[in-house]
Amino acid sequence: MKSPLGLDTNLPVVDLVKEAIALVIQKRQILLQRFLPILLLMTLLDVVAGQFFGDGVGRLPISMINMLLSVVVATAAHRMTLCPQQQMFSAGVFGRPQRRYLLRSMLIGVFAGMIMVPGFMMIAVPLSEGKAPSSEGIVAVVACIMVAIYVASRLMITLPEIALGRETSFARAWQMSKGNGSRMAIVVVILPLVMMIPAIWLMSQQQLLLVFVGSFVSYVATLVGLVTLSLAYQFLAEFTDGPGQGGAAESDQTTDFSRSGSSSGGFDA
Repeated sequence: MKSPLGLDTNLPVVDLVKEAIALVIQKRQILLQRFLPILLLMTLLDVVAGQFFGDGVGRLPISMINMLLSVVVATAAHRMTLCPQQQMFSAGVFGRPQRRYLLRSMLIGVFAGMIMVPGFMMIAVPLSEGKAPSSEGIVAVVACIMVAIYVASRLMITLPEIALGRETSFARAWQMSKGNGSRMAIVVVILPLVMMIPAIWLMSQQQLLLVFVGSFVSYVATLVGLVTLSLAYQFLAEFTDGPGQGGAAESDQTTDFSRSGSSSGGFDA
């Protein structure tokens, strides 16, 4: 995809990931002081819930607490990346940006779920009748999942904008991510899953310490993914709104991808 100026607007996924990792390393002091306590608390809650409640209903309150903490971490991570001179955590911790971020994320999840319903119905009906799902039904499920990932990934591009307290919409997200749907899927879904492979293996073990380490590693991988999403937003926002509009990241800490010309193979909520 080309910008109005004829510049290449394809997301440089590899460069974004490298920059995100470099930024996390560079900000390690902030991460240790501000993020580590929350990540450790979330990890502890995960382990406690798994040990005492398993997959039962009793785990629901802890899961809800972790969800709210995840939103706080996510908005702070976006702010740290895009506007490091501003306060990362809002007054009262869970302010309007966090509430809007949670609502937008839930709406995206609802949209993705609605897209997947037809496919799953094609295998649920035969299963309810004691029949094996047809090959067409399995293909439909896979197709619906791929479409849901594509749509959700494009809509998530403006989540960092919400974290900064700015007004945005699904229409803006769709326009910003035009021509980059598959690359956004890599940034939002595929890369985080790849980074979580070690965590998934650790959490599958029976030893409590390994489960704890695996859960913590999963949150660290998620943090890197959030920083990568922030950089992807910054890259596309500078083409959409002009230089300097994709946040206010420090020039000596964040690569200005839009100027370098790098390339790689609604309603308000």
